[in-house]
Amino acid sequence: MKHKKIGIGILLFMCCLLFSSFSVSAQGSSLTFEPASALSSSSETSSKAEEATLRIDSDHQYENMNKTYKAGYTPSIVNGKAVVVLPLISSGTIKRNEIIVTPDFGEGEKSPFEAVNMQKTITLKKHTLVNGKEQSAYLVTFSFPLSPDRSPGKYPLVFHVNYEAEGIHKEQKFTVYVSIPDGAGGSSEPQKDEEKPLSVGTDKPQSKPKLILDDYIISPSPVEAGKPFTIEIDLHNTSLKQTVYNIKASIKTQSNDVIPSEKDGVQYISSIGKNGHKTLLFSMKVRPDAKPEPQKLSLEVEYEDKNAAEITASFEIVLELKQQVHLETDTLNIPKTMNAGDTVLVSLGVFNMGKGKVSNVMCKLDVPGLIPEESVFLGNMESGEGKNAEFSLFVGTKDMVDDQEISPNSAPDELYGMTAGKIIITYEDEFGETYRKEIQASTEIQEPYVPQSDVSAAPEVNPMNFQWWGVIVLLGAMLLVGGIIIILKRKKNEMSRMMDDVDD
Repeated sequence: MKHKKIGIGILLFMCCLLFSSFSVSAQGSSLTFEPASALSSSSETSSKAEEATLRIDSDHQYENMNKTYKAGYTPSIVNGKAVVVLPLISSGTIKRNEIIVTPDFGEGEKSPFEAVNMQKTITLKKHTLVNGKEQSAYLVTFSFPLSPDRSPGKYPLVFHVNYEAEGIHKEQKFTVYVSIPDGAGGSSEPQKDEEKPLSVGTDKPQSKPKLILDDYIISPSPVEAGKPFTIEIDLHNTSLKQTVYNIKASIKTQSNDVIPSEKDGVQYISSIGKNGHKTLLFSMKVRPDAKPEPQKLSLEVEYEDKNAAEITASFEIVLELKQQVHLETDTLNIPKTMNAGDTVLVSLGVFNMGKGKVSNVMCKLDVPGLIPEESVFLGNMESGEGKNAEFSLFVGTKDMVDDQEISPNSAPDELYGMTAGKIIITYEDEFGETYRKEIQASTEIQEPYVPQSDVSAAPEVNPMNFQWWGVIVLLGAMLLVGGIIIILKRKKNEMSRMMDDVDD
């Protein structure tokens, strides 16, 4: 019985040892993974927090990796530095999608790494794999200087990863073994696709890589207020020697008129190779009440060189913004009936109801039988302005266009009656684009109006009657004149005698 208990104890002890350590060895390198241990003293942890654990993505080959972890990835030794890539993926949600990674170089004089204080905050991002596909991961990349008096061998690098999940602070450790094949002053050959990091010591420093805005396309252009649009951006890494990493591109607006349609207008790129290009597509929208004027946007770019040095750049983007044109009219003031041969005045109110200016407003009437003196030009109209278009029309017949008869032998029903047409309004917006609006017009053309005189009231004249009474009137007039002459002579004689008597 005693031996049985001892055997069971030995078996449990071996199981514990097997569970607490896991070792992978492939092609001269090995990786050790130690399970997470929560720093919180509380023994109560939710199931969701336990699910939010990190593990190495062993199935995908990221940039600067010679192989996947499954195929036997080995850190590179280039120009006196050890370059380590550690892709981590989570089985649950991590607060802010951020982890804090601190490398541990170990203790003792045998470590080949120069002890420096290093710590990085790594964000969950989409990264472009070697095969061109994308994969979301926490991509940890470090470049560790090697000690000049290092010795060949295999050395562990322990990465302490801290994060918070479901309110619980957690820590995991990942150990990566780095093989040092040479002693001081030696160097292994770099991988075919790897870059040489900036040299240290007395070597001449290299210039920093530059990202530029090579081109951008705004669609549609000009942008119409209240409508969505896109900005296609071509980022170009002008460096012929260095790849840039961890690129963050943000669209910033100088006013509230233009805003991103999705998220916060930020996009991430894992890397852009030497002399490489990357296309970004931002979805934007414009407020309906935006001012119709050029708008300036800025593209803010943050990225890192191969030594994780942060670099920033800013570029300006200009877009043309226009308001939708909106021209309205009131009811056409046209008589329901007209008589051929008349001249009639017809009017139409035109109003600019949009927020932008319209120009070259022209009104033309096109109704068979109604001949306008000329088209009406209203010119430019500011937002909210109204003008009145007045047409002086000669009313002809339905077969007349511009004072010309279509057929001189038209039947009466083809000359008069209902006629219909339209008033055509053309105008332009501030960008020279032409618009057309049509207003229907109709009326009835009636026969010309001829006033008739009342001949029944006129007296009948008898030529015979006129002869005798005319003679009588003439004789009476002559007698009257003769009588007046006789009276005047008598008065004159009497005045002469009276004057003689006075002289005596």
